[in-house]
Amino acid sequence: MTESIYRTLHDPHARRRIDDWCDARLSAWAVPHVRDHRDTVAGPTHVLTAGDSDVPVAVVLVPGANACAAAHLPALTALAARGHVVAPDVPGEPGLSSGRRVERARVHQLGAWLDEVVTRLDRPVVLVGHALGAAAALAASSPLVVGRVLVSPGGLRRPRLPLRLLAAAARWRAAPRPATSYRLLEHLAAPAERVDPALVEWLTLVGRHVRPGFVPGRQADRFTDVLRSRPPVVMAGVHDRLLPPAHVAPAARRLLGTDVVPLECGHLPDPAAWGHVAGTVDALVARRS
Repeated sequence: MTESIYRTLHDPHARRRIDDWCDARLSAWAVPHVRDHRDTVAGPTHVLTAGDSDVPVAVVLVPGANACAAAHLPALTALAARGHVVAPDVPGEPGLSSGRRVERARVHQLGAWLDEVVTRLDRPVVLVGHALGAAAALAASSPLVVGRVLVSPGGLRRPRLPLRLLAAAARWRAAPRPATSYRLLEHLAAPAERVDPALVEWLTLVGRHVRPGFVPGRQADRFTDVLRSRPPVVMAGVHDRLLPPAHVAPAARRLLGTDVVPLECGHLPDPAAWGHVAGTVDALVARRS
């Protein structure tokens, strides 16, 4: 069964408010880029493309839950400066793609959707997935995928749920406004990191106009021989309260045979951390070339 992620009974213009924020944010982005919509198995998908289209290997950035390309501009800026980056908004998450959420077997369906996005690129790709996006990257099986970088990854094990973070999330859900959004983002960022005002705006809109989604657990049947023979790079923020390296590492070693690369960030990587991710992608692309 599918339902809209948007709270249209509360506000009939809920979807438009999310779209307007994304459109304004992308229009103001200084990096040259192209946007289009494509029909996919999961519904209409907004795809943003930036960087050098002549490079042989593309990078596909898959956003996490409650996120989209417009909310990931620091990541896109870092990746576009080094090559060709493609960022599809995940259907069923707030953004410019389909607003219909499919709850049953969701990660499996996102894997099929991501395979379709990758196939249309018609070139080798490195997948970079954050949180829910990492779970989708694990579920993808296209032979065009030559590498995966999983950042604060969903799909390996369920996240920790510290009481203070849960309380901040509950206050945000009950009364989504800039103050509660800011406090929740403080729990998702590193202690000394400045909270991005744009993300405060975004999270306030999401809290007001979007229904809660789901958090992926371990996708045991997705850990195929292909993943084990070419293990993903797994990265986690040392200040991540949900999926810190010590929490993710046992599952990464047991299921994928790989260690966790620590990042100096929280659950939401800052621009410097995305720069380190982009450097890791460079190494994977160079190995392929």
